[in-house]
Amino acid sequence: MLDVGATADATLADLPALALLPGITEVELAGRADAQLDQSVPAIHASEPGHANTAGVPHLWSVAGTAPLTFAGTTGKTTLVGVVDTGIDLSNADFRTGSGTRILELWDQAACPDPSAGLCPQQPANSQGFTYGAECSQSLINSSSCGPFSYGADCTPLALPEQDCNGHGTHVAGIASANGRAGTAGTYIGVAPEANLVIVKSDFDLAHTVDAVAYVYRLAAARGLPASVNLSLGTNFGPHDGTDTFEQMLDALTGPGRLLSVAAGNQATSGSSYHYHASATLAVGAVKVESLRVATQPVFIDLWYPGSDSISVAMNEQGVGQTGWVSPSVAGTANLDGTCNQYSQASGFQDPQNNVFAVLSCTAMPGSLDNEIQIELYNSGTAGNTLKNPNGALCDSTLNCLDVFQIQLRGDTAPHGPFNAWMFNQGDYYFHGGDGNDISTIDEPATAHRVVAVGSYVDRTSWPSQAGTKSDPYGTQGQLSFFSASGPTRDGRNGISLVAPGEVVGSSLSANAAARLRSGCPVFTVQG
Repeated sequence: MLDVGATADATLADLPALALLPGITEVELAGRADAQLDQSVPAIHASEPGHANTAGVPHLWSVAGTAPLTFAGTTGKTTLVGVVDTGIDLSNADFRTGSGTRILELWDQAACPDPSAGLCPQQPANSQGFTYGAECSQSLINSSSCGPFSYGADCTPLALPEQDCNGHGTHVAGIASANGRAGTAGTYIGVAPEANLVIVKSDFDLAHTVDAVAYVYRLAAARGLPASVNLSLGTNFGPHDGTDTFEQMLDALTGPGRLLSVAAGNQATSGSSYHYHASATLAVGAVKVESLRVATQPVFIDLWYPGSDSISVAMNEQGVGQTGWVSPSVAGTANLDGTCNQYSQASGFQDPQNNVFAVLSCTAMPGSLDNEIQIELYNSGTAGNTLKNPNGALCDSTLNCLDVFQIQLRGDTAPHGPFNAWMFNQGDYYFHGGDGNDISTIDEPATAHRVVAVGSYVDRTSWPSQAGTKSDPYGTQGQLSFFSASGPTRDGRNGISLVAPGEVVGSSLSANAAARLRSGCPVFTVQG
């Protein structure tokens, strides 16, 4: 494995000393990610019964019997499958055999193992050397001794046995490796029904995501097993070209016997005038206006463009006016440490509703040496920093702030390529019209160079539910899902390695998912 860096937890006060350590060339703050079978497994020719074999495409395994089920073929028995997600329902029979759990290890990154500890101290190193969270071995799981754990900075909000409150992690683990023991025997079986499992309940910190993948690979190496890790999570922040630290560190972990599959993301909005991505090439002096749809949360936009170019940015608010232009501080200069010009409207523009326009315009960012503009729109006087329209009404999902806020971009030099801007998808807001589009919508880290980036296609258009038969009004069986992200990456690669069933997939259910809105059960945006 390549050595391109390390992860660390540090306070703000620690950073100057950390930066002065020998061998340190860059310190990058980790961001956060969002969390992204009966028909789907046969569709990819993993299983055999009841489905005709496509000529030249062999099935991986077959199953016989009812209780117990008997598998033959390539079932993952000598491999390790790692799932980094929202956890898993340890009681679900899909992940158990007659002798106990198939989970070799579980690491809950957000847990505090001692509910009486007060502030969570650094923990003794777990089996793979990490000193935070809580770990459960196979024997602890089999003895129902995995937990209780507490969650939160002070370890006090809620003590719970290990569980998956969200349900996404259990669902993904079922797609990968359910053995069909839950429900009607043999109906819902995953791709590798006899694989060994390692589960990481993620806290969705990007640095800790790197730790999670390393954790799985170290466990696999110790057991002499090849490993396949799934990340159904991602972020819209970053250059989307494989050059940022997060993606480089994940690339460095992969290699022979170490596969990393990543959800490409759900950022496409096919057939809509609303988009998470915008791109265009700016001639000298040309101005592009990108109108925004905003709702209840602050707006975050990350824009990248060639390092030899210069782009200035301003904001216009209908009925209020335009801010001044923010230009990069040293356009076209390769400063390896990055050079940034920070601006907020308080220095030159006052909004009567206390809406704030903040910009960080940087040149020669480490890795790509391209330029970056981070844009944030928020209100300094409302709960949750919700924006207001010129009439003083809080922005909401009724479109009362549609096109009220506009980002203006001006080309200052002859262009060497387009800009690419991504809206951070943590709320009901988009680029509206203009240069918004569905290209280059793949999330990081699926734009890394050595991962398998997986898109989604429609495998099912109707299914039975408690209320009767439900239908998917957007899907056509066998077609690409309307939300499935597409390339190219910003450095011109196709970006998508393959597409797999993703709409609508029946899989394992967490018994705790119905309680996911309960205090103490963290909720994350689900992808994939």
